[in-house]
Amino acid sequence: MSQKAFHGSAERFYTKLGITHVIQPFEDGLRTDPAQPGSYEWWYFDAHLEDGSSLVVTFFTKDAAAPRTGLAPVIALDLDLPDGRRINTSATFDPADFSASTDACDVRIAGNRFAGDLHRYTIDVTLEDVSAQVTLVGETEPWRPGTGYTYYGEDEKRDFAWLPSVPLRERRRDLPGR
Repeated sequence: MSQKAFHGSAERFYTKLGITHVIQPFEDGLRTDPAQPGSYEWWYFDAHLEDGSSLVVTFFTKDAAAPRTGLAPVIALDLDLPDGRRINTSATFDPADFSASTDACDVRIAGNRFAGDLHRYTIDVTLEDVSAQVTLVGETEPWRPGTGYTYYGEDEKRDFAWLPSVPLRERRRDLPGR
């Protein structure tokens, strides 16, 4: 049986969520209760680097494949190098090692940090013998589709929210001869 699903773009959803059409820093902070079974959040970065590498770093409140658990912070780091080597590592941490601001993006897990202000972000992570220090500066404004929330079910109690705080601005590349 199919369920109703829709983007929360009507004004009533902005009011319900306490947001406006202008994205505010608190929207990139902790928005759920990570101890609550059935909910989870993550802060995610991915990039193709100038040397041909690609890097993905994700801070989770819990394993996304096990959202019914309580707080169980996870950090994942995936690095694909130009020579074909792949480094994929992750670690689960004690809940006592997790903190996250509700005012802005400032997530800390056991000495690792993912923090930013909707324009400039710093990510410092060390897992086993791999570490990454990233500074990300936005070239365009943060974006979200409507409120960023998609609601499911007739009662609108289940949702999924998304906020690309530093979206990629596509760069035009001139073709030869232009």
